[in-house]
Amino acid sequence: LVVDRYGPVLVAELYTEAAVPLWQAIQPALAEALDAPHFRAGLAKDAARAERADPWESVSEACPEELEVQEAGIRYRLNFRGSHKTGFFCDQRENRARFHQEVARLAARRKEEGGPAPTVLDVCCFNGGFSLVAAAAGAGDILALDLDEDAVALAKAQANLNMANKIRVRHTDAFIYLRQLQENGRTFDFVVLDPPKFVSQGEDRDLGMLKYRDLNMLGAIVTAPGGRLLTCSCSGRVRALDFQETVRQGVKRSGRNAKIEAQTGAGPDHPVALDFPEGAYLKALWLRLDS
Repeated sequence: LVVDRYGPVLVAELYTEAAVPLWQAIQPALAEALDAPHFRAGLAKDAARAERADPWESVSEACPEELEVQEAGIRYRLNFRGSHKTGFFCDQRENRARFHQEVARLAARRKEEGGPAPTVLDVCCFNGGFSLVAAAAGAGDILALDLDEDAVALAKAQANLNMANKIRVRHTDAFIYLRQLQENGRTFDFVVLDPPKFVSQGEDRDLGMLKYRDLNMLGAIVTAPGGRLLTCSCSGRVRALDFQETVRQGVKRSGRNAKIEAQTGAGPDHPVALDFPEGAYLKALWLRLDS
């Protein structure tokens, strides 16, 4: 059970039908403690399918379908109906903040040296969160990619909302576009790989791990010498060491070498139960590639 608060609205995603009575029991207390009278709760589609449960959703009366929020001064327009997760990926908040610091540090150094502003490639951008913080940090050319048409429209809308005209959003298959960038010899100072869940059920694990390997191979190829690669996985069925090994294989196949500068995950408001290791679903590796 994950509950995100957006101003006066609580948005909950349940990962088992058994959590429905739990949500019903705690919702009034959450509403009072957080001064959030509106709510929207639903059983995740994957969970319902796995448990052969009926779809379930509960929405408070007069709950808004759209809402504008801010994170670190960046404006986001959320549409809760039909959106991914709870409408926004709050679990990446600390990683977005760290990415802002990394881009800002290089942008400041380049400015002192009279060099060009850092370039950024945001792969599987969803609403363009990493692109927006890069623009705010002083990045120059920012290219955002996503295969989901709704995500592309959302990313463009968020860029317009923040007047971030440095961001170019492309509707494309990441694997195909990355190969085109490789053929054109294009590289970026920062590359972000934040794909959807490639491994959800046991039977698709092998295929999902191959996707992670190949995506990281292509991402490493288009990372500039000495550049940074931030690669993420939100697959709870993939352990951190297994993800690291898959990334290692991908980077090795690219002919590059990399060092891990940091390993992070979801924010502190996403605690992991000792007897539920899948709760550590979000994994992020911060890599510096060889020069």
